[in-house]
Amino acid sequence: MRSVMFNFRPEVSPDEQDALLERIDNWETINKAARLKPDAQKPILQRMAYAYVEDDADIEKIVERLNDLPEIESASAPTSRRLIR
Repeated sequence: MRSVMFNFRPEVSPDEQDALLERIDNWETINKAARLKPDAQKPILQRMAYAYVEDDADIEKIVERLNDLPEIESASAPTSRRLIR
């Protein structure tokens, strides 16, 4: 399963973050959306989240959709990795 990482803007309250995570969690190709560190003490970590994406989903479109949300500061997908021989 692949994932997408994203950060909320600093002005987005925790309640607004929770509501948006619930909305994202219901997107068709998302298996789970949640905070990266739910019990983080540092504000920057409190704003970090992830979404598990179905393998056949267009991950670039999901990143674009997240980046289009006004509450999201940035979203990205990790670079693909493979074993090099």
